[in-house]
Amino acid sequence: MGEVIRQMKGGRFVGYYLRYYDAAGKRRMRASGEATHAEALRKLREIEGAEATTQRTGQPAKRPANPSAELTVAELCAAYLDSSHLHVKDPEAYRRAAAYSLRSILPLLGHIQIAVLKRKDVERARDILSKRLKPNSVRACLRPLSAALTWAVREEMIPTSPLVGMRQPRRTQSTERLSQDEAATLLKMARASDAEMYIAIALGLRQGLRRGEIFGLRWSDIDLSRGRLTVAQQRGGKMPKSGKARTLPLNPEMLADLSTWRRQPGELICPLSARKQRGVVAILERAIGRSFDRPYHVLRHTFASLFIEAGGSIVALKELLGHSSLEMSLLYSHIAPAALAADMAKLKI
Repeated sequence: MGEVIRQMKGGRFVGYYLRYYDAAGKRRMRASGEATHAEALRKLREIEGAEATTQRTGQPAKRPANPSAELTVAELCAAYLDSSHLHVKDPEAYRRAAAYSLRSILPLLGHIQIAVLKRKDVERARDILSKRLKPNSVRACLRPLSAALTWAVREEMIPTSPLVGMRQPRRTQSTERLSQDEAATLLKMARASDAEMYIAIALGLRQGLRRGEIFGLRWSDIDLSRGRLTVAQQRGGKMPKSGKARTLPLNPEMLADLSTWRRQPGELICPLSARKQRGVVAILERAIGRSFDRPYHVLRHTFASLFIEAGGSIVALKELLGHSSLEMSLLYSHIAPAALAADMAKLKI
């Protein structure tokens, strides 16, 4: 007899899985794709019945025609976005981001029925997008499409995903950063031109906060007496990207700035509109003489690089940046070789 397993990951329920034996006596396990235990159990009984028929007759059990296979790629993606998404901490944010990423690829593939979609169709769309988008952007377009097709396999709409085994553009890691002199120049110019923007830029350069964390930071998250800052939310009240809060020591200069900063009406430290948040681009161009695609990421990247160059450890950097794994932080060991060389010089044999 098979069984329905309640699958957990990271303390969160991710779905019901089915464990059973096929007609050859081999144990199998697969996602049920069902929302309730009762529905998952019903599906398990259907699978066991089909396997028993195969074992008895030697022929696979006939299955009714699957009308879902007539869906187009666009219709499939819409159905996927409307599903429960139990695997993510913020389903609505995930749906918005996935829908945005799909906007570039659906005009190329959306009209094709999923039953006849081939890998070469997706490869052709990938190559077209690669002519006008950066590699990471192409990967971002393919990611929700791949997720939708994998979901279609779980829901038994199609037997396999045409994206399995398909080569994707090589991921590129952004190494754009400022030197220490450039960072100092930027802070000086920001302080002179816009006090609110100065605080936002300083939180990126001196604390390594993400853009959403900067503009979600509240005065209640700051403990000036102890010199601590707690990253408890992103803008809009959403959880931090790592899924949990983290408490950081305040940089001495940052502590001094916040101690003298005029409190704004409301609880947010930097209550800037989305339009004004983009003002960092103009300040960077005036101060540094060049523009960046992701200016707030450049601030965070600069913080991490200067931290390592000053002798900070990768393990400490992981906690400061809120990375989920040490592997993410190891990027900075490659962009600050001088710091590693200084550490190596300490070895005396």
